Amino acid sequence: AEQAFLALYATGATTGVVVECGEREAHIIPISRGLPILSSVIGLGYSGYDITNYFIKLLNSIGYPFRIHLHSNRIVAMDIKEKLSYCAIDFGEEMLMTCRHDAFVSKAYKLPSKQKIFIDRHICFQCAEALFNPRSFMGKGEIGIDQATVNSIS
Repeated sequence: AEQAFLALYATGATTGVVVECGEREAHIIPISRGLPILSSVIGLGYSGYDITNYFIKLLNSIGYPFRIHLHSNRIVAMDIKEKLSYCAIDFGEEMLMTCRHDAFVSKAYKLPSKQKIFIDRHICFQCAEALFNPRSFMGKGEIGIDQATVNSIS
């Protein structure tokens, strides 16, 4: 909880909610006047590790053979995820737009081997959507990061 407070304090606030999503665990931490409200901290049933695994599955689905348990593949997949993924404001609308306009616009990524690969736009926002709907996309977790945040301050 100390890291969460420091993250909040760095914004100039001492009261707020910190969403902490690391490689191995993720938490929602409400903080009031510099102190975590421990009874309201929510641990999520998924983390960055699970999001990376899901992203690797998405990459495999478009023909890039990344292996989940190969460390070098995970490092490259995490880099792609961190550089190209984004949250869609309206997931359904973004999917419709992508399909409707044949807008499978790709984003280029240069591998360490200098080879360029192209990641379909829908893969980039579908990965982030797993944070909000983990059961549907990854088969993990009970609630999304948005609902967990609301629950922690209710």
